[in-house]
Amino acid sequence: MIQWIPTPPELAQAPELAMLAALRVQLELTRYSLVAAHPDITADARPVVLDAVARRAWHLIRQTYRLQLRIDRYWRAARPPPRASDLVDDDDLF
Repeated sequence: MIQWIPTPPELAQAPELAMLAALRVQLELTRYSLVAAHPDITADARPVVLDAVARRAWHLIRQTYRLQLRIDRYWRAARPPPRASDLVDDDDLF
């Protein structure tokens, strides 16, 4: 579910990443709950005609994906570059 969580050094430089991470999780949970409530909107099971509520749920799911993509773009732009001390030397692994 969570693919990224900002580290303390990242939050020190870009504190807004904390709320964006929380929002990203909420968007994913929203999609899961909408699919659970309307299983007919999944790509495998979607009928040609959806009732009004299922159609709105499907549109809402599409919007959550779009917002999540925008959050990801912002995160990549705002995330500070890794410090040299955070990088692992391959020789230290053996």
